[in-house]
Amino acid sequence: MPAADMASGLVPYLAATVLGFEPDAFSKKLAIVRPRFPRHVHRLNVRGMRVGKAQIDLCFERPGDDIDVQTVSLQVNCGSEVSR
Repeated sequence: MPAADMASGLVPYLAATVLGFEPDAFSKKLAIVRPRFPRHVHRLNVRGMRVGKAQIDLCFERPGDDIDVQTVSLQVNCGSEVSR
């Protein structure tokens, strides 16, 4: 397998692993389970991630030992939008 092919799949895999993404394509759901990233990283934003027909922006913050996740915005292709 060429190195370029291997590297192209590595970044999404690492991001999913570090951020705790557990997609369920059949149910059209994305669970976030035990996200973990280096201690020196206190905030991480994910923008424009596609989940089925939706697009979501997430904010991961480390206020202490735990990591909090907030939905910044969610857009669904049926014309509605939910933000918080």
